[in-house]
Amino acid sequence: MRNLRFFMLIPLFFKEICPNETTEQFIIYMDVHNDIDNLINWGNTCEAKLTTLEQTVVETIQSREKSKEKYLETLKKLDYLEHTVSRYELKMNTLEHKIQSLISGSRQIEEELRNTIHRLSATVSDLTSKFSLLHRDRPLPERERPFKNPSTTGGERRPTSLVPSVTHVLSPNVPTVGRLASQVCEEIEGALQLKGIKRYVSGIHPSLAIVERKMRWSSSFRCMGALIGQRFVLTSARCLYIGGANFVRLANRSDKTSAIGKNIKKTHIHPKYANTKNNVGVIELEGDVEYSSLVYPSCLYTAATISITNAEIFYTQHQDSVLLQTLQELRGQLVPYSNCATFAESHAQDPYENSLICVRYYNALDSSYSSSRGALFFTQKDLSGKERVIAVDSENSLRNDVYMAQKLTKVYDYLDFIESVIRS
Repeated sequence: MRNLRFFMLIPLFFKEICPNETTEQFIIYMDVHNDIDNLINWGNTCEAKLTTLEQTVVETIQSREKSKEKYLETLKKLDYLEHTVSRYELKMNTLEHKIQSLISGSRQIEEELRNTIHRLSATVSDLTSKFSLLHRDRPLPERERPFKNPSTTGGERRPTSLVPSVTHVLSPNVPTVGRLASQVCEEIEGALQLKGIKRYVSGIHPSLAIVERKMRWSSSFRCMGALIGQRFVLTSARCLYIGGANFVRLANRSDKTSAIGKNIKKTHIHPKYANTKNNVGVIELEGDVEYSSLVYPSCLYTAATISITNAEIFYTQHQDSVLLQTLQELRGQLVPYSNCATFAESHAQDPYENSLICVRYYNALDSSYSSSRGALFFTQKDLSGKERVIAVDSENSLRNDVYMAQKLTKVYDYLDFIESVIRS
Protein backbone atom coordinates (compact mmCIF):
# COMPACT_ATOMS: atom_id res chain seq x y z
CA MET A 1 0.00 0.00 0.00
CA ARG A 2 1.13 3.57 -0.93
CA ASN A 3 0.41 5.03 2.49
CA LEU A 4 1.98 2.08 4.17
CA ARG A 5 4.98 3.15 5.98
CA PHE A 6 7.80 0.77 6.62
CA PHE A 7 9.83 1.16 9.60
CA MET A 8 13.10 -0.46 10.15
CA LEU A 9 13.84 -1.28 13.67
CA ILE A 10 17.49 -1.26 14.30
CA PRO A 11 18.46 -2.44 17.70
CA LEU A 12 21.70 -0.95 18.72
CA PHE A 13 23.60 -1.69 21.77
CA PHE A 14 26.02 0.94 22.79
CA LYS A 15 27.86 -0.47 25.64
CA GLU A 16 30.85 1.70 24.71
CA ILE A 17 28.92 4.90 25.36
CA CYS A 18 26.98 3.69 28.32
CA PRO A 19 28.19 3.04 31.79
CA ASN A 20 29.46 -0.44 32.50
CA GLU A 21 26.69 -1.12 34.92
CA THR A 22 24.02 -0.34 32.30
CA THR A 23 22.55 -3.54 30.95
CA GLU A 24 19.33 -2.16 29.45
CA GLN A 25 18.85 -2.06 25.72
CA PHE A 26 17.70 1.07 23.79
CA ILE A 27 16.34 1.22 20.28
CA ILE A 28 16.64 4.13 17.68
CA TYR A 29 13.80 4.33 15.23
CA MET A 30 14.75 5.87 11.82
CA ASP A 31 12.33 6.84 9.05
CA VAL A 32 14.78 6.11 6.23
CA HIS A 33 12.29 6.70 3.40
CA ASN A 34 11.41 10.20 4.62
CA ASP A 35 15.06 11.12 5.15
CA ILE A 36 15.95 10.11 1.60
CA ASP A 37 13.12 12.26 0.22
CA ASN A 38 14.28 15.20 2.28
CA LEU A 39 17.83 14.71 1.07
CA ILE A 40 16.69 14.59 -2.55
CA ASN A 41 14.58 17.72 -2.11
CA TRP A 42 17.48 19.54 -0.46
CA GLY A 43 19.76 18.54 -3.33
CA ASN A 44 17.24 19.78 -5.87
CA THR A 45 16.91 23.06 -3.98
CA CYS A 46 20.68 23.51 -3.87
CA GLU A 47 20.93 22.75 -7.57
CA ALA A 48 18.23 25.33 -8.36
CA LYS A 49 19.94 27.93 -6.19
CA LEU A 50 23.27 27.15 -7.85
CA THR A 51 21.68 27.55 -11.27
CA THR A 52 20.14 30.87 -10.21
CA LEU A 53 23.48 32.00 -8.82
CA GLU A 54 25.24 31.08 -12.06
CA GLN A 55 22.66 33.05 -14.05
CA THR A 56 23.13 36.02 -11.72
CA VAL A 57 26.91 35.85 -12.16
CA VAL A 58 26.54 35.67 -15.95
CA GLU A 59 24.13 38.63 -15.96
CA THR A 60 26.47 40.60 -13.71
CA ILE A 61 29.41 39.93 -16.02
CA GLN A 62 27.37 40.95 -19.05
CA SER A 63 26.16 44.11 -17.28
CA ARG A 64 29.72 44.95 -16.29
CA GLU A 65 30.90 44.54 -19.88
CA LYS A 66 28.10 46.81 -21.10
CA SER A 67 28.98 49.39 -18.43
CA LYS A 68 32.62 49.20 -19.46
CA GLU A 69 31.64 49.76 -23.09
CA LYS A 70 29.51 52.76 -22.11
CA TYR A 71 32.38 54.10 -19.97
CA LEU A 72 34.83 53.78 -22.86
CA GLU A 73 32.31 55.42 -25.18
CA THR A 74 31.87 58.28 -22.68
CA LEU A 75 35.66 58.71 -22.47
CA LYS A 76 35.84 58.92 -26.25
CA LYS A 77 33.10 61.55 -26.28
CA LEU A 78 34.92 63.54 -23.57
CA ASP A 79 38.18 63.36 -25.51
CA TYR A 80 36.39 64.54 -28.63
CA LEU A 81 34.68 67.33 -26.70
CA GLU A 82 37.98 68.48 -25.14
CA HIS A 83 39.63 68.38 -28.55
CA THR A 84 36.76 70.42 -30.03
CA VAL A 85 36.95 72.98 -27.20
CA SER A 86 40.72 73.20 -27.60
CA ARG A 87 40.39 73.81 -31.35
CA TYR A 88 37.70 76.41 -30.70
CA GLU A 89 39.88 78.23 -28.16
CA LEU A 90 42.84 78.14 -30.52
CA LYS A 91 40.68 79.57 -33.30
CA MET A 92 39.37 82.25 -30.94
CA ASN A 93 42.91 83.07 -29.85
CA THR A 94 44.08 83.25 -33.46
CA LEU A 95 41.12 85.44 -34.36
CA GLU A 96 41.83 87.76 -31.44
CA HIS A 97 45.47 88.00 -32.47
CA LYS A 98 44.39 88.89 -36.01
CA ILE A 99 41.97 91.51 -34.68
CA GLN A 100 44.68 92.98 -32.43
CA SER A 101 47.08 93.01 -35.37
CA LEU A 102 44.49 94.73 -37.55
CA ILE A 103 43.81 97.30 -34.84
CA SER A 104 47.53 97.89 -34.35
CA GLY A 105 48.07 98.19 -38.09
CA SER A 106 45.11 100.56 -38.42
CA ARG A 107 46.49 102.74 -35.66
CA GLN A 108 49.89 102.87 -37.29
CA ILE A 109 48.32 103.77 -40.63
CA GLU A 110 46.19 106.38 -38.90
CA GLU A 111 49.25 107.89 -37.23
CA GLU A 112 51.18 107.85 -40.50
CA LEU A 113 48.27 109.58 -42.24
CA ARG A 114 48.04 112.09 -39.43
CA ASN A 115 51.76 112.81 -39.65
CA THR A 116 51.47 113.18 -43.43
CA ILE A 117 48.51 115.54 -43.06
CA HIS A 118 50.41 117.64 -40.55
CA ARG A 119 53.47 117.75 -42.77
CA LEU A 120 51.28 118.82 -45.67
CA SER A 121 49.58 121.38 -43.45
CA ALA A 122 52.95 122.72 -42.37
CA THR A 123 54.04 122.88 -46.02
CA VAL A 124 50.86 124.72 -46.97
CA SER A 125 51.33 127.13 -44.07
CA ASP A 126 54.92 127.71 -45.13
CA LEU A 127 53.88 128.35 -48.72
CA THR A 128 51.12 130.67 -47.53
CA SER A 129 53.61 132.61 -45.43
CA LYS A 130 56.00 132.91 -48.38
CA PHE A 131 53.14 134.01 -50.61
CA SER A 132 52.11 136.64 -48.06
CA LEU A 133 55.68 137.94 -47.84
CA LEU A 134 55.93 138.19 -51.63
CA HIS A 135 52.66 140.13 -51.83
CA ARG A 136 52.80 142.08 -48.59
CA ASP A 137 52.87 145.39 -50.49
CA ARG A 138 49.78 144.52 -52.52
CA PRO A 139 46.68 143.75 -50.43
CA LEU A 140 44.68 140.85 -51.72
CA PRO A 141 41.16 141.42 -52.99
CA GLU A 142 38.43 140.14 -50.71
CA ARG A 143 37.62 137.21 -52.98
CA GLU A 144 41.29 136.03 -52.96
CA ARG A 145 41.84 136.02 -49.23
CA PRO A 146 42.40 132.40 -48.07
CA PHE A 147 40.99 132.89 -44.55
CA LYS A 148 38.18 135.00 -43.25
CA ASN A 149 40.14 135.99 -40.16
CA PRO A 150 43.92 136.35 -39.92
CA SER A 151 45.65 133.47 -38.17
CA THR A 152 47.74 133.87 -35.06
CA THR A 153 51.06 132.37 -34.19
CA GLY A 154 51.36 129.23 -32.10
CA GLY A 155 52.49 131.23 -29.08
CA GLU A 156 49.41 133.46 -29.19
CA ARG A 157 46.86 130.66 -29.39
CA ARG A 158 44.90 129.80 -26.29
CA PRO A 159 42.88 126.71 -25.43
CA THR A 160 39.34 126.90 -26.71
CA SER A 161 36.88 127.45 -23.89
CA LEU A 162 33.98 125.07 -24.37
CA VAL A 163 31.90 125.99 -21.31
CA PRO A 164 31.94 128.96 -18.94
CA SER A 165 33.81 128.45 -15.71
CA VAL A 166 31.66 127.17 -12.85
CA THR A 167 32.58 127.38 -9.22
CA HIS A 168 31.76 124.19 -7.33
CA VAL A 169 31.25 124.44 -3.58
CA LEU A 170 32.11 121.17 -1.87
CA SER A 171 29.89 119.83 0.86
CA PRO A 172 31.63 119.44 4.25
CA ASN A 173 30.98 115.68 4.04
CA VAL A 174 32.52 115.29 0.56
CA PRO A 175 36.28 114.58 0.65
CA THR A 176 38.55 116.81 -1.43
CA VAL A 177 39.55 115.24 -4.74
CA GLY A 178 43.06 113.85 -4.49
CA ARG A 179 43.04 113.51 -0.73
CA LEU A 180 42.20 109.80 -0.81
CA ALA A 181 44.86 109.17 -3.47
CA SER A 182 47.45 110.93 -1.31
CA GLN A 183 46.34 108.90 1.71
CA VAL A 184 46.63 105.64 -0.23
CA CYS A 185 50.09 106.70 -1.40
CA GLU A 186 51.19 107.29 2.21
CA GLU A 187 49.84 103.86 3.16
CA ILE A 188 51.77 102.26 0.31
CA GLU A 189 55.01 103.98 1.30
CA GLY A 190 54.47 103.01 4.95
CA ALA A 191 53.84 99.36 4.07
CA LEU A 192 56.96 99.17 1.90
CA GLN A 193 59.12 100.70 4.63
CA LEU A 194 57.60 98.45 7.30
CA LYS A 195 58.37 95.32 5.30
CA GLY A 196 61.80 96.57 4.25
CA ILE A 197 60.97 96.04 0.60
CA LYS A 198 63.78 96.83 -1.79
CA ARG A 199 62.78 99.01 -4.73
CA TYR A 200 63.87 98.82 -8.35
CA VAL A 201 64.88 95.19 -8.72
CA SER A 202 66.54 94.76 -12.10
CA GLY A 203 64.33 93.20 -14.75
CA ILE A 204 61.15 93.52 -12.68
CA HIS A 205 58.17 95.80 -13.32
CA PRO A 206 56.57 95.86 -9.83
CA SER A 207 53.42 97.87 -10.55
CA LEU A 208 52.96 96.89 -14.18
CA ALA A 209 49.79 94.87 -14.79
CA ILE A 210 49.03 92.79 -17.87
CA VAL A 211 45.30 92.33 -18.39
CA GLU A 212 44.27 89.13 -20.16
CA ARG A 213 41.36 86.96 -21.12
CA LYS A 214 42.22 83.59 -19.64
CA MET A 215 40.74 80.43 -21.12
CA ARG A 216 41.17 76.76 -20.27
CA TRP A 217 44.01 76.03 -22.65
CA SER A 218 45.31 79.47 -23.53
CA SER A 219 45.10 83.20 -22.84
CA SER A 220 45.00 86.35 -24.93
CA PHE A 221 46.46 89.78 -24.19
CA ARG A 222 44.01 92.64 -23.61
CA CYS A 223 45.93 95.70 -22.44
CA MET A 224 48.38 97.14 -19.91
CA GLY A 225 47.59 98.70 -16.56
CA ALA A 226 49.13 99.82 -13.28
CA LEU A 227 48.62 98.46 -9.77
CA ILE A 228 47.52 101.43 -7.62
CA GLY A 229 46.51 99.62 -4.42
CA GLN A 230 46.26 96.20 -2.83
CA ARG A 231 43.38 95.18 -5.09
CA PHE A 232 42.94 97.90 -7.72
CA VAL A 233 44.45 98.21 -11.20
CA LEU A 234 44.18 101.38 -13.29
CA THR A 235 43.68 100.86 -17.02
CA SER A 236 41.81 102.27 -20.00
CA ALA A 237 38.05 102.08 -20.44
CA ARG A 238 38.60 100.95 -24.03
CA CYS A 239 40.30 97.81 -22.73
CA LEU A 240 37.42 96.88 -20.43
CA TYR A 241 34.60 98.02 -22.70
CA ILE A 242 35.08 95.22 -25.24
CA GLY A 243 34.66 92.66 -22.44
CA GLY A 244 36.30 89.31 -21.82
CA ALA A 245 39.06 90.45 -19.45
CA ASN A 246 39.10 88.11 -16.44
CA PHE A 247 42.73 87.81 -15.29
CA VAL A 248 45.61 90.10 -14.33
CA ARG A 249 49.29 89.14 -14.31
CA LEU A 250 51.55 90.94 -11.83
CA ALA A 251 55.24 90.91 -10.88
CA ASN A 252 56.04 90.92 -14.59
CA ARG A 253 59.59 90.29 -15.73
CA SER A 254 61.21 91.63 -18.85
CA ASP A 255 61.04 88.18 -20.47
CA LYS A 256 57.20 88.29 -20.34
CA THR A 257 56.97 85.84 -17.43
CA SER A 258 54.97 86.66 -14.31
CA ALA A 259 55.22 85.60 -10.67
CA ILE A 260 51.67 86.40 -9.57
CA GLY A 261 48.22 86.11 -11.12
CA LYS A 262 44.87 87.39 -9.86
CA ASN A 263 41.33 86.84 -11.08
CA ILE A 264 39.22 89.91 -11.78
CA LYS A 265 36.28 90.43 -9.44
CA LYS A 266 34.72 93.48 -11.10
CA THR A 267 35.48 96.10 -13.73
CA HIS A 268 34.55 99.79 -13.45
CA ILE A 269 34.26 101.92 -16.61
CA HIS A 270 33.86 105.70 -16.55
CA PRO A 271 30.10 106.34 -16.93
CA LYS A 272 30.69 108.91 -19.70
CA TYR A 273 33.21 106.90 -21.69
CA ALA A 274 32.87 107.35 -25.45
CA ASN A 275 35.60 106.52 -27.97
CA THR A 276 38.67 108.48 -26.76
CA LYS A 277 36.79 110.62 -24.21
CA ASN A 278 36.84 109.64 -20.53
CA ASN A 279 38.99 106.65 -21.44
CA VAL A 280 39.48 105.52 -17.82
CA GLY A 281 38.71 102.21 -16.13
CA VAL A 282 39.53 100.52 -12.83
CA ILE A 283 39.83 96.77 -12.23
CA GLU A 284 38.95 95.32 -8.83
CA LEU A 285 40.82 92.09 -8.05
CA GLU A 286 39.36 89.12 -6.16
CA GLY A 287 41.89 89.35 -3.34
CA ASP A 288 44.52 91.70 -1.94
CA VAL A 289 48.03 91.60 -3.37
CA GLU A 290 50.81 90.80 -0.91
CA TYR A 291 53.55 93.40 -1.36
CA SER A 292 57.11 92.26 -2.04
CA SER A 293 60.16 93.40 -3.98
CA LEU A 294 58.51 91.83 -7.04
CA VAL A 295 55.13 93.56 -6.82
CA TYR A 296 53.92 96.75 -5.18
CA PRO A 297 51.71 99.64 -6.34
CA SER A 298 52.66 103.02 -7.77
CA CYS A 299 51.17 106.22 -6.40
CA LEU A 300 48.97 108.48 -8.53
CA TYR A 301 50.24 111.83 -9.76
CA THR A 302 47.81 114.26 -8.12
CA ALA A 303 49.25 117.63 -9.18
CA ALA A 304 47.29 119.77 -11.65
CA THR A 305 50.42 120.80 -13.56
CA ILE A 306 53.26 118.70 -14.91
CA SER A 307 56.74 119.75 -13.87
CA ILE A 308 59.46 119.13 -16.45
CA THR A 309 62.41 119.78 -14.14
CA ASN A 310 64.60 116.65 -14.14
CA ALA A 311 61.50 114.71 -15.14
CA GLU A 312 61.27 111.50 -17.10
CA ILE A 313 58.37 109.65 -18.67
CA PHE A 314 58.36 105.93 -19.30
CA TYR A 315 55.93 103.19 -20.21
CA THR A 316 56.07 99.53 -21.17
CA GLN A 317 54.79 97.99 -24.38
CA HIS A 318 53.57 94.40 -24.61
CA GLN A 319 53.56 93.16 -28.19
CA ASP A 320 51.35 90.05 -28.33
CA SER A 321 53.64 88.24 -30.71
CA VAL A 322 55.79 85.13 -30.46
CA LEU A 323 58.54 87.02 -32.30
CA LEU A 324 59.02 89.45 -29.40
CA GLN A 325 60.03 87.58 -26.27
CA THR A 326 60.59 90.63 -24.06
CA LEU A 327 58.65 93.60 -22.77
CA GLN A 328 59.66 96.86 -24.44
CA GLU A 329 60.23 99.77 -22.04
CA LEU A 330 60.33 103.25 -23.56
CA ARG A 331 61.87 106.02 -21.49
CA GLY A 332 62.43 109.68 -22.27
CA GLN A 333 63.00 113.16 -20.90
CA LEU A 334 60.20 115.71 -20.56
CA VAL A 335 61.06 118.90 -22.45
CA PRO A 336 59.21 122.19 -23.07
CA TYR A 337 56.35 121.77 -25.51
CA SER A 338 57.84 124.41 -27.78
CA ASN A 339 60.17 121.67 -29.06
CA CYS A 340 57.14 119.87 -30.51
CA ALA A 341 55.14 122.93 -31.59
CA THR A 342 56.73 123.09 -35.03
CA PHE A 343 55.37 119.72 -36.18
CA ALA A 344 52.33 119.50 -33.87
CA GLU A 345 51.08 123.04 -34.38
CA SER A 346 47.43 122.10 -34.75
CA HIS A 347 47.38 120.85 -31.15
CA ALA A 348 47.73 124.44 -29.96
CA GLN A 349 44.03 125.02 -30.63
CA ASP A 350 43.03 121.85 -28.80
CA PRO A 351 40.79 122.47 -25.76
CA TYR A 352 42.89 119.93 -23.86
CA GLU A 353 46.19 121.71 -24.46
CA ASN A 354 47.22 121.28 -20.82
CA SER A 355 47.23 117.50 -21.44
CA LEU A 356 49.93 117.76 -24.11
CA ILE A 357 53.54 116.88 -23.40
CA CYS A 358 56.71 116.81 -25.46
CA VAL A 359 59.17 113.99 -24.81
CA ARG A 360 62.64 113.23 -26.05
CA TYR A 361 62.61 109.43 -25.93
CA TYR A 362 65.93 107.65 -25.63
CA ASN A 363 64.95 104.46 -27.44
CA ALA A 364 61.68 104.91 -29.33
CA LEU A 365 62.29 107.18 -32.28
CA ASP A 366 63.59 104.39 -34.50
CA SER A 367 60.69 102.08 -33.59
CA SER A 368 57.02 101.95 -34.48
CA TYR A 369 55.95 102.99 -30.98
CA SER A 370 54.16 106.26 -30.39
CA SER A 371 50.99 105.90 -28.33
CA SER A 372 51.56 104.23 -24.98
CA ARG A 373 48.36 102.12 -25.01
CA GLY A 374 48.75 101.80 -21.28
CA ALA A 375 49.78 103.62 -18.14
CA LEU A 376 52.50 106.32 -18.29
CA PHE A 377 54.83 106.68 -15.32
CA PHE A 378 56.46 109.92 -14.18
CA THR A 379 59.66 110.32 -12.15
CA GLN A 380 61.80 113.24 -11.01
CA LYS A 381 65.41 112.50 -10.21
CA ASP A 382 65.67 115.18 -7.53
CA LEU A 383 62.66 113.75 -5.64
CA SER A 384 64.11 110.32 -4.75
CA GLY A 385 63.07 109.00 -8.16
CA LYS A 386 59.78 107.54 -6.94
CA GLU A 387 57.52 106.79 -9.86
CA ARG A 388 53.98 108.09 -10.16
CA VAL A 389 51.22 107.12 -12.58
CA ILE A 390 50.67 110.35 -14.50
CA ALA A 391 48.37 109.10 -17.27
CA VAL A 392 46.08 106.20 -18.00
CA ASP A 393 46.83 106.27 -21.71
CA SER A 394 48.16 108.49 -24.49
CA GLU A 395 46.81 108.99 -27.98
CA ASN A 396 47.27 111.05 -31.15
CA SER A 397 51.04 111.05 -30.91
CA LEU A 398 53.11 113.02 -33.43
CA ARG A 399 56.87 113.05 -33.76
CA ASN A 400 59.87 114.09 -35.77
CA ASP A 401 63.41 112.75 -35.69
CA VAL A 402 64.05 113.91 -32.11
CA TYR A 403 60.87 114.66 -30.19
CA MET A 404 57.44 113.11 -29.71
CA ALA A 405 54.24 114.97 -28.83
CA GLN A 406 51.66 113.04 -26.84
CA LYS A 407 48.16 113.84 -25.66
CA LEU A 408 47.56 112.29 -22.25
CA THR A 409 44.52 110.90 -20.53
CA LYS A 410 45.73 112.48 -17.29
CA VAL A 411 45.12 110.82 -13.95
CA TYR A 412 44.51 114.22 -12.35
CA ASP A 413 41.45 114.85 -14.55
CA TYR A 414 39.80 111.64 -13.33
CA LEU A 415 40.77 111.50 -9.67
CA ASP A 416 37.14 111.83 -8.61
CA PHE A 417 36.13 108.71 -10.56
CA ILE A 418 39.19 106.68 -9.48
CA GLU A 419 38.73 107.61 -5.83
CA SER A 420 35.01 106.83 -5.92
CA VAL A 421 35.83 103.27 -7.05
CA ILE A 422 38.50 102.83 -4.36
CA ARG A 423 36.19 104.29 -1.73
CA SER A 424 33.36 101.93 -2.63
